[in-house]
Amino acid sequence: VTKHPGMIDRVFYLPLDTSSNASKFLDAVKPDCAVFMVSEYWHNYLNQLKKRGIPSFLMSAIIRDDGPFFRWYGKLYRDSIAGFSKVFTLDENSVRNLHSIGVDNATVNGDPLFDNVALVASTPWKDERIERFAGKEKIFLAGSIHDDDDLEMVTELANRHPGTRFIIVPHEIDEDTIKKIEDKVKRRSLRYTHCSASDDMSDAQVMIVDFVGALAYIYRYASWAYVGGGFTRLLHSVIEPAVYGIPVSFGPNIRRKVTPTEMERLGIGKVVHDIEELDIWFKRLKSDTARQQYIAKRAAKYVSQNTGATPRVVQQILRTLCEKN
Repeated sequence: VTKHPGMIDRVFYLPLDTSSNASKFLDAVKPDCAVFMVSEYWHNYLNQLKKRGIPSFLMSAIIRDDGPFFRWYGKLYRDSIAGFSKVFTLDENSVRNLHSIGVDNATVNGDPLFDNVALVASTPWKDERIERFAGKEKIFLAGSIHDDDDLEMVTELANRHPGTRFIIVPHEIDEDTIKKIEDKVKRRSLRYTHCSASDDMSDAQVMIVDFVGALAYIYRYASWAYVGGGFTRLLHSVIEPAVYGIPVSFGPNIRRKVTPTEMERLGIGKVVHDIEELDIWFKRLKSDTARQQYIAKRAAKYVSQNTGATPRVVQQILRTLCEKN
């Protein structure tokens, strides 16, 4: 159990989803309500919550047409989601799909992640080492570089554009990954933790950020971004760079994601399948300042229009608790 300051009392793993564990856990914690995220269908916990009359909420749900609810083995999933007091979805299609299986307590609420990135973007933050590295140059930031497809593309892009400075933030910061990036980059690279704000970085083209926790803040220094994970099922947050009005590129595996699909439709984001597509996208933007300004305004509007999901959920939860009492 870890203590945290502020409004968080405890952070810990939820015990394995068995009827006995669920019962013991609720006896010990005695919650007034329970909130689950995205696709966390803990069947025994939901059964126990419902038996005890404790309201439960599912946030940021995406119920796809081909999801497990509509498969031959989907009864457990259907029973689980029917146990929630309220389901908050990311889109209208999810509400329709839930309605088709008899779940009528769903509503479109939006994505609370927009509130989080807006808060991060509005928080004063600066980094002297990154500012020293950037100088007066524009930065291409490759964030959450997840696998070899990502790594090959962004290092090759850096090699093709020696006049542009790159910040590469790998998802894993183990020595093998860092060394692989260094070996693939043709020009001088720096490790963030191996330099200081007083070092001469004028001849370095690439900075590798070899620590975790600051990517969402570092995006504010970028003019273009590539977000990793899009060649797997684990595309990372494309909202984090978008909140700063940065054109964003990412790999093609976005079918399960609402935000990157919408960003591509709006022209804020760009799916790229290989280095050639990434290179073409980048070169066009580099030489088209007006296009970049247009994207920045559209991205700011998109983020602004999608904030507010968190207070809406909080209001609904408080309303439910007041009605219960």
